[in-house]
Amino acid sequence: MNANGGTPPYSGDGNYFNVSAGVYNYLITDANGCTYTASITLVDPPQVTATTTVVNTTCGLNNGSATVTPANGFAPYSFVWSPGGQTTQTATALAAGNYTVLITDIKGCSTTASASISNSGSLPSTPGAINGPSGACRNQSGVVFSVAAVAGATSYSWTLPAGATGSSTTNSITIAFNNSYSGGNISVKANNTCGSSANSNKSIIRYTGAPATPGPVTGSQNICGPQTSTYTVALLPMQPAIPSILSIGGGSRQP
Repeated sequence: MNANGGTPPYSGDGNYFNVSAGVYNYLITDANGCTYTASITLVDPPQVTATTTVVNTTCGLNNGSATVTPANGFAPYSFVWSPGGQTTQTATALAAGNYTVLITDIKGCSTTASASISNSGSLPSTPGAINGPSGACRNQSGVVFSVAAVAGATSYSWTLPAGATGSSTTNSITIAFNNSYSGGNISVKANNTCGSSANSNKSIIRYTGAPATPGPVTGSQNICGPQTSTYTVALLPMQPAIPSILSIGGGSRQP
């Protein structure tokens, strides 16, 4: 409170600290006893507030961000993010998680705001076992291999051995083996916007000749319907071939 006019010195003027909001009247008296009443009204400024917006991470990467927008109080503002300690209005390169920001205006008034960042998308899992025959002959075509569908996969990439041809972006592929095929591995991986899984592999041998003649059929000689009986043949230890099983149900044979 500064006085002027009249005859100094004055009483009642000076500085007043730690005064709350309200209306105050001050009596000022000069050296001749003349007085003057001064009135002042102190108003609290609006409390600092803040809102946050986020950009979520993708594919489990640290590519999220959070932005705080302050209001009220007195600009300019300062910012401190936790965890991480970034001091800009927008915190960048964030992982999924919860964050808090301290906002302080130029008068020292402060508030906090929170932001939660979640993740969207992840790499697909490695495909399961490849289904299909364990061998193929040269010049054989129409051989189908497949894997069970992988959750989150949008396409599949197949890799074939030398002498095998075929193309597919699905979980199934039809392959032809030319006259140079000598065996090898078939591989498949699952893909999406986040990238690719590890490979699932299957070894495919080359059959060099027709399979041996199966041995004797073993199984029950008498069957009465309705009844199902299973008959088998043993493989001779020669050229690899797929085992044969003969099932007879209700008197009819099913090869």
